[in-house]
Amino acid sequence: MKNHKIFHILDVILITLSALMLASIAGLTIVQVFYRYILNDALAWSAELTRIGFIWMTFIGSAVAINRRRHLKIDTFVELVPKKVQVLTDIFVHILILGIMIFLSISGYELGMRAINTLTGSLRWPRTVFYLPLAIGAFFMAVFSMRVISEDVFELAQLKKNKATEREY
Repeated sequence: MKNHKIFHILDVILITLSALMLASIAGLTIVQVFYRYILNDALAWSAELTRIGFIWMTFIGSAVAINRRRHLKIDTFVELVPKKVQVLTDIFVHILILGIMIFLSISGYELGMRAINTLTGSLRWPRTVFYLPLAIGAFFMAVFSMRVISEDVFELAQLKKNKATEREY
């Protein structure tokens, strides 16, 4: 299906960005340690840039986790119930996630716009760089949650169809 290809492409782009952020964080941390302990000269901007990269990586990575259904969940009790109840539980949880992500996306955007005229301490960038990842990450989490919900609704319909077919025999 075409939709799956779009979500796959989005997934690859986001995981690549997240990996680049992780590599940047690691590289900047090494440079920061080198300057501080070998050259005895701390870089004021590197800690701030590392913090910004960590925030972006966290929210982008969270979106990828939702897309891959790998977000944190405790399914001990859900595994004990019938498959139909498991799917209904997943739908309910992702509807909650969707609502929260829509709220966070809007709130993150509003916070970012309020902070656009305030600059960061060392880099002198607009403080929006700290809030924009919330809006962007939550937006992608909402999009991926809608995909997961639609897949689960389709699976629920398949379960009902299979149940009806079993009764006919």
